Amino acid sequence: MLREAWVDRDLSWLEFNRRVLAEALDERTPLLERLKFLAIFTSNLDEFFMKRVGAMRTRAYANGSPGAIEEFNSHILRLRETLLPMLLQQRSVSPS
Repeated sequence: MLREAWVDRDLSWLEFNRRVLAEALDERTPLLERLKFLAIFTSNLDEFFMKRVGAMRTRAYANGSPGAIEEFNSHILRLRETLLPMLLQQRSVSPS
């Protein structure tokens, strides 16, 4: 069962990654540094989904109760709502 602290932790982590992406989008940042920030953003998301989301899914489904699974699914939807705009921004980056 996810407590509100866990939800805040995950959303806070995504907000940190949003700041990393902002550095990549900032045209005042030198091109090579922007590319590095994009790589960090992508690597952070990979780790987030492999570790955090994977562990939450394992716990929810190991519990087996419909409530735990429903809570996991609603948490994933909140994460998705936060993450989708960032992914669209990431795709729009075209270094000049």
